[in-house]
Amino acid sequence: MATGLDRITARERLTALGTAARRSQQLADDDRAARDAEIERADLGGMSVREIAECVGLSHGHVHKVVLARTAARQEAFRNTLQV
Repeated sequence: MATGLDRITARERLTALGTAARRSQQLADDDRAARDAEIERADLGGMSVREIAECVGLSHGHVHKVVLARTAARQEAFRNTLQV
């Protein structure tokens, strides 16, 4: 059976690991957003989807999805400015 000290230590470890996992998830989300923005810049700059995919280590299909999503978001933002 766990003693009081074991429980406190376990709670501290669980709290620390939970905090680290949340921080890691936020960093990963930030890194993905930065990568996707750079993919968009490369696409707008004329780089091919296959070349971008090779550079970032993703399939060209995944890069194509990123490009399509970013293009759609850009077009939606533009449409919203016209409606004001």
